[in-house]
Amino acid sequence: PLGKIYQNANGEINDANRSAERILGLTLEQLQGLTSIDPRWKSIHEDGSDFPGDTHPAAITLQTGKPVYNSIMGVFNPITNNYTWININSIPRFKDGNNKPFEVIATFEDITERKLTEQKLRESEILLRSTLDNMMEGCQIIDREFRYAYVNAETERQLGRPKEELLGKIYYEIFPAIIENPMFGFINECMINHTNKNFLNEFIFPDGRVGCYKINIEPVPEGVLILSEDISDHKKAEAEIKALNETLEQKVIDRTNQLEAVNKELESFSYSVSHDLRAPLRGIDGFSRILQKDFTEMLNEQGLDYLARIRKASQTMGQLIDDMLKLSRVTKAEMKIEKVNLSEIVASITNEIKELNLARKAEFVIQSNIEVSGDKNLLRIALQNLISNAWKYSSKNDSTKIEFGKTIQEDSTVYFIRDNGVGFNMKYVNKLFGAFQRLHSVSEFEGTGIGLATVNRIIVKHGGRIWAEAEINKGASFYFKL
Repeated sequence: PLGKIYQNANGEINDANRSAERILGLTLEQLQGLTSIDPRWKSIHEDGSDFPGDTHPAAITLQTGKPVYNSIMGVFNPITNNYTWININSIPRFKDGNNKPFEVIATFEDITERKLTEQKLRESEILLRSTLDNMMEGCQIIDREFRYAYVNAETERQLGRPKEELLGKIYYEIFPAIIENPMFGFINECMINHTNKNFLNEFIFPDGRVGCYKINIEPVPEGVLILSEDISDHKKAEAEIKALNETLEQKVIDRTNQLEAVNKELESFSYSVSHDLRAPLRGIDGFSRILQKDFTEMLNEQGLDYLARIRKASQTMGQLIDDMLKLSRVTKAEMKIEKVNLSEIVASITNEIKELNLARKAEFVIQSNIEVSGDKNLLRIALQNLISNAWKYSSKNDSTKIEFGKTIQEDSTVYFIRDNGVGFNMKYVNKLFGAFQRLHSVSEFEGTGIGLATVNRIIVKHGGRIWAEAEINKGASFYFKL
């Protein structure tokens, strides 16, 4: 398998074996007469630089009479159009009594595959080192003598030391505190038993800095490979969130106490409204009624009108007080969640309305078997208000039509009550669900402006929301979801 060539004292090739022809890519005829400085004998060093003819191993042997061993060179191969790498030895031959060689025998082997393998290995090593150097995790190798054999840039940052201060040094001499840290035992265990270990580690550096890391230790031929992810900022954020939560809990407790105090004040106010204000209102209405009844002849038409207005105002005030108390009760009511059939409740409410208004032409369209989970009593109050509103605001039509059903909007089930009444201007829709807010005058439609505020509180209490769409004189639709 070895190539073999013979060069005379002038450096010319006289003979070559077939392996030499194959390796060099030249026939014996082409090789004969070539010298080391012939352009066709183009050679390069391992670093890629030209290999001058006078430094060729055969030329050196001819000049010095000394053999040259294991000289690696690349020889241009005209067949492959690439360089063939060879490991060449040149041996001189002497005539008796003459110290100058008359011939050189050069033997060489083709090491191209080996060189390509070495090149790929170098490239892999470069790629691996580049990968490790640029990892976002810290990467370090501790050898079996507990010395730093490798550290990447992230490890330098985490340890706060340049690699020049670490490589070759015993790590527990640089960081003595590591001996008291559980990590020391884990490294020793992994090195002896060839096992891996994953854990969280908190370490106090010599400068007092505290770091927290996710550590993964793996056995490698040199010792152990340690991968470390710096989670110090994450742990700090967790601590801050915990402290914030504790602060928030105290704020919630304080706020709850404030709300309880406010609720007690509201309860006191409600009691005053329901008792202390009702008495004078009943007195105003009662004495006004007596004046209307017993002193009619003593009052002119204007005086009687004033009395009627006084009675109307006191009655309105009484109704307002009742509605305010209802709204207060809705807010404070305890929820009893159960399965509720809204269709049955709506049918019950509409039947009551029809019985009280037999002369009015009306059509009720109710989708059957609509069931939800909620408080039955509160939901009935909400539906009662919505249907009463629909009935009231469609009263000026020749024929009233009220619909109840459900639909799907944005992947959610939405319930609606729709009427063909007077509608309203959407410009004022934001005022619709506020207490004492009215979009129509009392002279047009009676009411105190509490009904929709009550409905809104009930729906919100069920974790839902309510909204409306309408056009003037084209009816209104109220939508809600729970």
